[in-house]
Parts: sequence; structure tokens; C-alpha cells
Amino acid sequence: MRYLTAILFIPILFYGCNFSASDKSEQYFCVTVLAEKSATADGGEEIDYQLLRLTCKDKTPSYALWIPPSEPSSAAILIAVPYRCIDWTGEDVDIEYALTATTVDTDELATESSTYFRMHEMGVLYIFGRFYAEGNIQNDVDDITAGLKFFERENLVDNDRIAVYGSSWGGFEALYGAAHAPIDAVPVAGVAIYPLSNFEDWANYVNNFPNLISDQDKVNEWTDFSLPYQNRVFSTTGGAPGSQGADYSDWNTQGLIAKLETPFLVIHEMWDTLVPFGMSEKLVNESNGNVEPVWFLHEDPLDYDTHDLSHGEISDVYYTFAFVYILTKTILPSQNITAIYNPDDFHAFMQYIHKFQDDGYDMEWIVPRLLELTDDRIIMYNTLTGNMSTGKALIVQEINTVWGLNINEDDIAGLFAEGNLPD
Repeated sequence: MRYLTAILFIPILFYGCNFSASDKSEQYFCVTVLAEKSATADGGEEIDYQLLRLTCKDKTPSYALWIPPSEPSSAAILIAVPYRCIDWTGEDVDIEYALTATTVDTDELATESSTYFRMHEMGVLYIFGRFYAEGNIQNDVDDITAGLKFFERENLVDNDRIAVYGSSWGGFEALYGAAHAPIDAVPVAGVAIYPLSNFEDWANYVNNFPNLISDQDKVNEWTDFSLPYQNRVFSTTGGAPGSQGADYSDWNTQGLIAKLETPFLVIHEMWDTLVPFGMSEKLVNESNGNVEPVWFLHEDPLDYDTHDLSHGEISDVYYTFAFVYILTKTILPSQNITAIYNPDDFHAFMQYIHKFQDDGYDMEWIVPRLLELTDDRIIMYNTLTGNMSTGKALIVQEINTVWGLNINEDDIAGLFAEGNLPD
């Protein structure tokens, strides 16, 4: 990849700013364009993008990278980036951290990481949470709502076709940011990968962690790892659950569901030691169908003594389901959807579904994801061969191969009519 970056505007530009002293509402919002740039992608395409400061009155500034769509009233996606270092804000905390950390390559984000959504004519907004700047979980949510306020005011964005996406801490940001979205910029689709969704349960989990394992070194590792997260949580909630003055009513499953209008897909692996799998199960079970899952299950329970601190192992097939979930809800009915998949990974996933079904597990949660792949707009791109097929053709092939049936594309709707997998 070659990058040719041109700074098009050196002066700082302001637009959408309104800080009238007479109005105390939270609608005060200012967008500052810190830089306008262009980067050259493979094939010679020039990608224009902006580095932004988003300021809401009485809140700390948020920072973003915006890749606008080519046409007005387009779909757009907000992607939460909680940890990565940025060095172009002018703030001391970023300048100092950048001395020892790897900074974000903004050209790479603009030309490579955003490619999939750009090819579907979506605007892409990266919101940088700057975890290293300390702060608290309210700040993290404010970052996402600032990004959604930006969409609310951006005439290139159709506010009825906004999506939000994040993983791990970014998954929490996506969920809670959507739940507190501006009234005119509520995302119509969200994806959260192994998200922390209930801070009360998480704080109790951290407190109980020493009782789950016998290796003191691992206990010490977890204690050190979790401390900055605890500080961030307690700064907002007032302390550990049950302590005097602590309030988790806005930061647990019930509080989240009460405010969450956005339909979400949550993806989680059962042997996750960082964010308990049961947390996402609870979210799905109590959401009245508004939060749907893709689970990566195991037959054996999690053994904390033999597993490292990690989110477990999730097949890349989750990208296929996550991105199709977003696109089917955001792009126009006239647009085709290219779904990228690895045929080996996809086949292994379908075998996993069939095996666990045979073993008596409830695997019907996958049916809506399979049906999404049969949308007439779906074109499956095979990453191993470069071949393309319809989503219907792929699902028929897998059902026939894995379940031993002999159906055709016309049979799919009837096969899944009751929301069940074939026997």
C-alpha cells in the first residue's frame, strides 16, 4: 500500500457551532475540522477524509476521523476505537502518550480498514475513545453520542440509515452510545462483539475472580489488568456494587434495555475470561428480541486455570454475519450487498451448528442469520478463490452437505418458516 497524503486545509475550520450563553440545553455542539486530507489507495483511488474535534457543551472533546460518502443522504456507520493512540489533537495527553505508543495511521484507516463500508457507499466515522487519557465510562458514552450528533447534523448522512459497531470495550461504547443517541440519530442497526454490557455484574465478577482460579500469578495479572477499568467504572457509578453511594441503575442490563431502541447483534465466545459470556446471554434473554446473538459455544465449561485472559477464539465467520446484519438494515433496497467469507471457516461453522444441534443444544438463534444471507441482494465473495455466488446458493449447499438434505433455493423459505433448523 502506498500512501500519498495531502493536507488540503491547514487553517482550523469550524462549522455547526452554537454556544449561546442563554441556552443551557445539551444541544450545543461544535465540529472543528483539524485537518482535511487525501490518501491514495491501491488502484489509485483518492480517499478524502477529515480529522475532527467534536465538542458538546460541558463535556470533554471527542475526536474522530470522517470519511464522507460520495452522495448526500447516504447510509453511515460509526466505529468505536477505544484504545488506539492519536497524536493530532493538540492535547498534552496525546502528545505525551504518542512518545511511547504506536499512533493510528489515519491513511490506513481511510484507505484499507474502511474499504468494505465505502464499497457499499456508506460514510465511515471512527470515534477514538483514548482509553489512555483516563476519564470514565460516561466520557466513553459521550464520545459515541457526539459522533451520532455529528451524523444528526451532517447533510451527507441519512439519519434513518445509521449503524454503530464496536468490539470489547468498543462493544460497550456501541451499545450504550446507541441507547443514549440523539432523538434524530438513533442507529437502525448495531453490532457489539463480546461487549461489556452490565457493569454491576462485571464489578462483582472482578471481585470474585480470585475464587475462580488457583494460580496466584494469574490472579495478580487479572488484578493489575482490571484496575484501570475499575477506576473508570467507579468514577461514574460512585464505587463498587453495594458500597455507600454507588448507583448502577443506568449501567446494568435493565438500565441499558430500558433505553436501547437500536436492534443489535451481539457476538460472544463462551470461554471469554475478560467479559463473562453469561453477561451477553442475560442481555439477549431480557431484551425481548431486540438483541440477537451469534454464539461460539463449547461442550466443556470454562476452566480458568487453563485459559489465559482473553476473549477466547472466534472464527472470522462472525465478520460475515456482522456486516450483513448491518448492511441489510442500512443500504438501499436497490443496492447489492457483497458478503465476504472464507468457505472453510463457513463450512466449519455450519458443522459446529449441526453438531451442537444433534447434542441437544438450542441452536435456533442462527436461523435469522442464515435467512439474512438468502436476501436477493446478497453476493457471496469467496476469499480463497475469488469466485462469487448468491447467498441462497451457499446456504443450500451447506444445508445439503452438512444436514444431508437435497433441497433447492425455492425450498429455503419453507425450510426455515417456523424459525427452526432442519432435523
